[in-house]
Amino acid sequence: MSLIKSATIFIKEQVREPIGVFWAFGAPLAYIAMFANSPHTQVDQTIFHRLVGLCLAYIALTTSVFNFGLYLVGRRESGFVRTFLTEPNRRHRFLLAQFLASLVMALGYGAAFLTLTSAILMPMPFTQLLGFYSLYACVCVLFMFGAIVVAALPLTFQAASSSLSIFVTICVVAGLSSRDVQYFGLAAEMINPFALAGQLISGTMSLAWLPAVSVHALLLMACGFLGMAHQRLNPQWSNR
Repeated sequence: MSLIKSATIFIKEQVREPIGVFWAFGAPLAYIAMFANSPHTQVDQTIFHRLVGLCLAYIALTTSVFNFGLYLVGRRESGFVRTFLTEPNRRHRFLLAQFLASLVMALGYGAAFLTLTSAILMPMPFTQLLGFYSLYACVCVLFMFGAIVVAALPLTFQAASSSLSIFVTICVVAGLSSRDVQYFGLAAEMINPFALAGQLISGTMSLAWLPAVSVHALLLMACGFLGMAHQRLNPQWSNR
């Protein structure tokens, strides 16, 4: 019961941050709306589905990195982990509660995004929406589990925020432009978790991509277990 209560509290905390909601949900919706309605771009169904996949991958990446991974660093730097989570079972329950809260938020963003996109921009059948959403949910789970590794990094909150922002920016910019880079486009997409997730969710991925998907999934799982095993307790400033 305490796990559900903790997750509910964490959900309320995230809902009260309108800036976070905008960047996680409003920004991709505005991007796809502007792209689809641009007079200089002809958007067919295949391109539109690829855009949907990229937007959902963006939502999954940003909610995993900032609403979950960076949040863990913030709790540690505030002294919360050292003061209240001294026992391993408490730390694991805290991780699970925050994981569930962030996952619920991400799934809500994804459902709202698909609903509005289908209703306003290009109608999609329910079975197709369900396919997008199922793959998106799997990506969210993997991204968030891998983001636990952030709790094991020796970074202050400011350093973690800057580093993760740079990481997300590089992934998104490289993912959006990789198709335009001659010779290196395919390789750049395969090593980029954002671009790879976009391909997977959109349903435009061929069997040749499965090894890359498997490697990324294994790496994310390894990062998650590493973060759980080596979660730091003391704020970085306490060691200076």
